[in-house]
Amino acid sequence: MTTPDIPPAIAGTLARETAANVLPGAIERCPPDLQTRLKQDFDKLMERPVCSSDEEVRNFHSEIQRIQGLTAGY
Repeated sequence: MTTPDIPPAIAGTLARETAANVLPGAIERCPPDLQTRLKQDFDKLMERPVCSSDEEVRNFHSEIQRIQGLTAGY
């Protein structure tokens, strides 16, 4: 996740940029009913403010992993 020399805001921004580049394509390969749910989850995720703590970065990253896990295999 984060290391002591990477501020949470930077780690969170990098996670957000990675999610924005990877998740939409993965979501589009899913069946339509799952796509709808994951698009809503993704939109909520991207509406979150920039992370200001290591815990927020971990939570953000966990949500990215959850969405990635649901798209696996499609």
